[in-house]
Amino acid sequence: MDRANFTAERVANFECKRDKQQSIYWDGKTPGLGVRVTANGAKSYIFESRLHGKTLRLTIGNVRTWTIAKAQAEATRFKTLTDQGNDPRILAAAQRAKSDAARAEDKRQGLTLADVWPVYLEARKSLWSPRYYLDHVRFASLGGQRKKRGEGVKVAGPLAPLMPVSLSELTGTTVATWLKKEKASRPTVAATAFRILRSFVGWAADVPEYRGIIPPDACNARAVRDAVPKSRAKEGDSLQREQLPGWFAAVRKLQNPVISVGARLNLTSSAR
Repeated sequence: MDRANFTAERVANFECKRDKQQSIYWDGKTPGLGVRVTANGAKSYIFESRLHGKTLRLTIGNVRTWTIAKAQAEATRFKTLTDQGNDPRILAAAQRAKSDAARAEDKRQGLTLADVWPVYLEARKSLWSPRYYLDHVRFASLGGQRKKRGEGVKVAGPLAPLMPVSLSELTGTTVATWLKKEKASRPTVAATAFRILRSFVGWAADVPEYRGIIPPDACNARAVRDAVPKSRAKEGDSLQREQLPGWFAAVRKLQNPVISVGARLNLTSSAR
């Protein structure tokens, strides 16, 4: 096997021998480094060695994009690995898999609420009533569409401000800040929106594709609990203690005994 120290001139003059599909020229300085020249004139740096009793040959790269020095350094790295019993191909595949996994995780961590919301709605649609499904669509609406009835445009839903937020950034602080802003203008709607959001967070925690992205304090942080609007009964929506005697007296006088008994049962059993 002829060897000669590689120079730019020598590499440029390497040619494939007549009646051969390829010819290989070996560097006299770096063990295992060669230049492969094919019949169509393509030239690449290669590395060849023995590993576990078998010949191992790897392509380093085209001579037009790899300098001699870089090709020698790469061949030396491969030689070190093979001398240690490691297959550079296996190590490279493992590194690619690790890089691919890292990119996939970066993409997963970058998912926004808007990205996953349609998936959530589709997954739960069969379990909801049509009205409840439409509520989820409406609450996440960005607004701005012209009203079908009347003038003006539709107002953004209460969850709209959270739609561009990454799931990984849906922290307790983020949710609490959103709640405070929403309840300032529409507290009842804000409370309903929070319950819808909390259900979504619970669902995401059970789905492998989204598990672990949303911070655990998203809906449980003290700041969030303090910011949730308190439910209050409207004036006249509940019976006061002093009204009970009159109410029972009136219900007993009802001509329909089924309605009379049913009304009293509903009140005393808390099914009201």
